[in-house]
Amino acid sequence: MVSTAFLIFASLFKMMHWPYAGIAMGIAWTSTLLFVLWALREVYQSARPTLEKFLWLIGFIIFPWIAGFVYYFLEVKPKYDY
Repeated sequence: MVSTAFLIFASLFKMMHWPYAGIAMGIAWTSTLLFVLWALREVYQSARPTLEKFLWLIGFIIFPWIAGFVYYFLEVKPKYDY
């Protein structure tokens, strides 16, 4: 979710031709890549059926932000909800 915010702000910097836009884009894409790698590891280590794992992996690769929000609210948040 933080990576999405970084990407939006970096895109704004790039469109407005503000200084350090390239650095902001680098940080945004790096944080997005780290998020996708973390999500892929989490799904791979889960005790889900193989087909469900495969579908989550495809979702995280193609639509990382949408899949991230859905995964967070369906899987992660209920685990830690007190």
